[in-house]
Amino acid sequence: MTSGDKLKRLRVERGLSQEEVAAGLYFSNRTISSWENNSRQISAENLKKIAEYFHVPITYFYEDGVQPPKVDSQAYQQIRLKQIQVNDRYFFLLLGLIVLQAILIFFPFLSRINTLLITFIFWLGFSLLTVLRYIHLDRQRTKDYLLPLEIKAMYHTNVSAKERKRVFTIMLITYLASVIPVFMFYAGVYSLFNLNGESPTFLFFVVLYLLFMLIGHGIGFFSVLRRGVPKEQLDYDIHKYDFGMYVHRTFVTLHYVAIIFLLNMTSGLPLASTNYPLLYLILISGFFLIIYLRRFLNFVTKFFASYRIDPLFHHEKNEKK
Repeated sequence: MTSGDKLKRLRVERGLSQEEVAAGLYFSNRTISSWENNSRQISAENLKKIAEYFHVPITYFYEDGVQPPKVDSQAYQQIRLKQIQVNDRYFFLLLGLIVLQAILIFFPFLSRINTLLITFIFWLGFSLLTVLRYIHLDRQRTKDYLLPLEIKAMYHTNVSAKERKRVFTIMLITYLASVIPVFMFYAGVYSLFNLNGESPTFLFFVVLYLLFMLIGHGIGFFSVLRRGVPKEQLDYDIHKYDFGMYVHRTFVTLHYVAIIFLLNMTSGLPLASTNYPLLYLILISGFFLIIYLRRFLNFVTKFFASYRIDPLFHHEKNEKK
């Protein structure tokens, strides 16, 4: 019995597909198939990896009569590796809508209802496109791997310690510095609505949202501070494989929604096209905030995308050293 035949026997006995074995060993499906078909010889180094993966002695592949131990087909864990990325096309689509709303401030509709209706239609289409895109992308961006239960999966990055410390510092500074344009934007909106004699209920909503977002920035700051400088190796957790990116994405998205909504409301105010200093403060701080936060999100995304699950036996070799 050849090494390829023995590999196939191990795989079938454990109820694994060629794709699952290929993913667990970080080989291509074609490589596993060629080994099992004996059209390609398995090197000694790869035989060792295969033996460790299937928990059999290396002699199983070199000597006849050596029987592999019986292993439960459920003795493997499924881990998930998701590529973290941000699609800029959607950002430019949002930015285009904000530019449109900025123009409408100088040429407002007769009624805010018309403006809000346009925004509602846009967000409905935007949401549907986003859902459909991510349903499709999840199949491409997310990979599942099968590893033996005894193996502890680890994330690893090649980013240097100095660069990781720099990333940590930039994240802290960004959360603190972004408070300034946040306050300027919402304070400007509040002032404009107050001059227009808006209802106390709506003014209270603006203040409440401002406090909510400031608290959100504080949570982001202290969550980064609590985690400290990102380590070179991080424990794998199937529920945290996005490295807490949902925190960053959430508050950025909430700012997008609030800024577009409030600009919509502002475009229907009679005083919008006459109180230019206040209007410019709102527009400049709003644009700056969205672009600033987007660049920050891209920066964080690029950094955490550098983390990869260690090759199966690379981490074990490091521990032995």
